[in-house]
Amino acid sequence: MFSASTLINEIDINPPGRSDNRYMYVELEGTPGASLNNDYFVAFQSGGNAEFVQSLSGYSIGSDGLAVIKNTTGGFSIPAATTVIPNNTFFTSDGDSGFTQDTLSFYLYSSPNNPFVQGTDYDQNNDGILDHLPSGASVLDHIAVLENSGDLTYGGDVIQDLDGGGAPDAVTRFYGDTTLTTASWFGGELNDTGNVASTTLYDVTRPGTNMINGSYITPGTSNYPGPSSPSIAVKNPNPTFTVASPANSAVIVDSGLTVTSNDANITGATMSIQSYQSGDQLNYTTIDGVTMSSGVPSGGNLTYTFSGNVPAASYQAALRTVSFSTTSTTTGTRSIDVQADDTNAS
Repeated sequence: MFSASTLINEIDINPPGRSDNRYMYVELEGTPGASLNNDYFVAFQSGGNAEFVQSLSGYSIGSDGLAVIKNTTGGFSIPAATTVIPNNTFFTSDGDSGFTQDTLSFYLYSSPNNPFVQGTDYDQNNDGILDHLPSGASVLDHIAVLENSGDLTYGGDVIQDLDGGGAPDAVTRFYGDTTLTTASWFGGELNDTGNVASTTLYDVTRPGTNMINGSYITPGTSNYPGPSSPSIAVKNPNPTFTVASPANSAVIVDSGLTVTSNDANITGATMSIQSYQSGDQLNYTTIDGVTMSSGVPSGGNLTYTFSGNVPAASYQAALRTVSFSTTSTTTGTRSIDVQADDTNAS
């Protein structure tokens, strides 16, 4: 049984350096405020032994949609909006605490009837199947890292180093991808120049599965490549309006304009006639919940503001109907700037 309501989002398994344990962390994502009662994060070694168990009961996902399991002191600073779930296995001095640097399968479970117990062997016949789980336990998410080709991993979704350098230092879910597949993840080695445990940059010279150049870990914030600004593409960039008296019919600014965003909704937009002439105007009728204000002159430009917290497709449909007209007899080129906004950027 699988559920995408709460997911594993990122794991720093083996930070560079010697006194590195305090920089280990596990990041979860889910609905802001969602309860984690009866949920468990478990790391299985090859062979099924549960080397790490964290009960999540009593905690909930933070207001930013994230929760981080980490040491109570030291390590990465976590934003206040992210729930911190303390586990001092990730302690502040050198040693073997935290995750072992070998093949590990990470699981997120819901188990309302019985707890997971650290040190328990959940694959007693070593056949690669976790067949001694607590009664009623169900899988929410899983991802594994592979040290040696003959090791056992559980679940089938595996990230490994492509240069044969052992198990990846870290794994990251692609932002916005809630599917439960290997393709939802990338990982690899972290830069270890100077053995700095707090490094966040993935090492492009030692790539892992699906790694993107320039990628990095993001404790307590949105994963790389991260939320991007909305995109507007122009298809019909040179409409022609003929100046005449009386004025001709308005012309559509761009009937093929496209608006995309990886956010759920566009929150607003503007269209500005640059260096406008007296008599220039944009025309629009409310569509799909998007409204337009009267043009406001500023600095030689005339700006129209569109409002409505609706999907990008609605803004696309609305902006495609905007037309230009003028009573001015001044000929020449008019430039019209278009901007869309979502909760991330403009």
